[in-house]
Amino acid sequence: MEIIYINDPKDIPKKLNKSTATIGMFDGIHKGHMQLINSVLESKNSHMVISFDNYVKSKYVLMDLEEKIQKFRILGFDYFIVLDFNEFSKMDFRNFIKVLKKLNVIEMVIGKDFRFGYKREGDYIDIENNFKTVLIKDLEFNGVKASSSNCKKLIENCYFKEASKLLGYKYSITGEVITGSQIGRTIGIKTANINYKNHLLPKNGVYYVLVYYNDIIYKGVLNIGYNPTINMQSELRFEVNILDFEEEIVGKNLKIEFVEFLRDEKKFESKEELITQINQDIAYVKNN
Repeated sequence: MEIIYINDPKDIPKKLNKSTATIGMFDGIHKGHMQLINSVLESKNSHMVISFDNYVKSKYVLMDLEEKIQKFRILGFDYFIVLDFNEFSKMDFRNFIKVLKKLNVIEMVIGKDFRFGYKREGDYIDIENNFKTVLIKDLEFNGVKASSSNCKKLIENCYFKEASKLLGYKYSITGEVITGSQIGRTIGIKTANINYKNHLLPKNGVYYVLVYYNDIIYKGVLNIGYNPTINMQSELRFEVNILDFEEEIVGKNLKIEFVEFLRDEKKFESKEELITQINQDIAYVKNN
């Protein structure tokens, strides 16, 4: 797959193959997105996705740009076009259509609520007037639209099973293990502190998770919060106790898959009370 970054409309490359394209942020690449994607892949033309960088409507994402690129590579797309949102969001929709034509797009796959160009003034009718167009209906589950915003709401409120129905997979975060304060070692409960970057987190608390490392799946107890009982932190921590695991993994990547919310984070009256609760959390995860 060829990845093309375009920061200026003048930099659009020439001689791209005639393509069927879809366009959007594709945060999470959920089941609604997959309807668009599968339709593109059915085309006999080259397959193109057009997305954006430097888009800041939401600080937290389900997938970062590199994860999306990797997913589209696996799906078998020919082109992944990355437009600078700051530049192209100012563009009149008529000029944006010219950009699509310069990219050698001859067919578009979009939803009926598709809007584009400055102030979102262009819509699916403008696309239909300029390209062969495939319109895809919204996908719903129990009356809930498969959208990135709805997936985020479910994850933020710990409805992981419901979110997986919209996503088509279980929500997870992959991040590098970084050096923490190592307080867990002093109470006999070793944790891995993970750089979650700008991935969306559910609410602060303790979670039953699955941890993927070196093609092996481990059970784990994850804490999201500020460690209010011992060594209170000013920055949010995302740290996991991996059950039956002893390796030193600083600098390695872990994939954390959310299974179940266990309890809210709280400040305990003593270190001993905290240790008792953590051991209860570990026992629950081991037995479920």
